[in-house]
Amino acid sequence: MKKIENIIKKAGTLLKKRYFQGTAFTEKEPSHLLSQVDIELHHFLKRHLSVIFPDYTIVSEEDDKAIHETGKRIIIDPVDGTTNFITGKPYFTISVALEENSLITEGHVYNPVSEEYYYADKRSGISYYNGEKINIPAISRKIEESIIIIGLSYNPVKMQQYMDDWGSLLDKCRKCLFWVAPAQTICNIARGKIDIFIDTGSSMYGQSAASLVLQNTGGKMYNYDLSPYSHKQKGGIFISGSIDHNQVITMKRNH
Repeated sequence: MKKIENIIKKAGTLLKKRYFQGTAFTEKEPSHLLSQVDIELHHFLKRHLSVIFPDYTIVSEEDDKAIHETGKRIIIDPVDGTTNFITGKPYFTISVALEENSLITEGHVYNPVSEEYYYADKRSGISYYNGEKINIPAISRKIEESIIIIGLSYNPVKMQQYMDDWGSLLDKCRKCLFWVAPAQTICNIARGKIDIFIDTGSSMYGQSAASLVLQNTGGKMYNYDLSPYSHKQKGGIFISGSIDHNQVITMKRNH
């Protein structure tokens, strides 16, 4: 664990430096920005992680040629929240997950600006924030007290989909925000800072490590259609923490 943490924190030093200096970027695909530091960190992480895990296949958002391989894999997102990074919002992370036979066994999520480091391993069933054990607070907030995050860069069609699917929930919550950085958001639910996260399009790269952090703390995770959660499933996710979960699900199904 410590060797991975050292590599990620070295990558984080570079990411933080580029954040304050600024970096060039392009459009990878419509509404999906790609910064130069995404590429830099992709190569850095792949090079160093392959040394300590020679028997693992490394899969990255910036190079997913091995996406369908099974066995032992390392799933990385060099910069989860690239748009935030580019536009000066310090809400982005480096995400690294170890996977064996389709199960996430270890997760690392690091925000080098706020110096938040999350770590979880499946064997112990424990998640840590900067070395301290964390759990979702043992409370059950009502919908009217909840803070909800929607994973959306503005898109009228997607916005309408959220309203069609979750309108009654969004109308009743205390606050709804639009943030695109799944790993950071999922970890914030694990700490009880956010109650619900809904995203129609997050990928396994940004959610795999954080999913283990959340599951170890008692959070609820589903695919977007409320089927059992899989980090490999495309089509979005629904996550809840310190909230009356049954009330949320009932509202969704009756909407």
